[in-house]
Amino acid sequence: MRQTLSLPHQKSSSAADLAGSIQEQMFTIVAAEQETLAEPVGVLIDFLHDPRYYVKDGRIDDSITEAAATIRSTCAGR
Repeated sequence: MRQTLSLPHQKSSSAADLAGSIQEQMFTIVAAEQETLAEPVGVLIDFLHDPRYYVKDGRIDDSITEAAATIRSTCAGR
């Protein structure tokens, strides 16, 4: 989660490679149709695909932080 939210601030080409790798890992959750995680994980996959769309004036859109919070709360204690 931390890597996902920090990627838009990284300028290196390795950030794009890392984003692709994270997207692949996250897609397994969406493909499994895990009820509580599929939608917020899908939002983060979209974010990784085009972070500029979700960052305005250096601030990450609330939809991304809300998706991250949902994932954290769902996965807490697992």
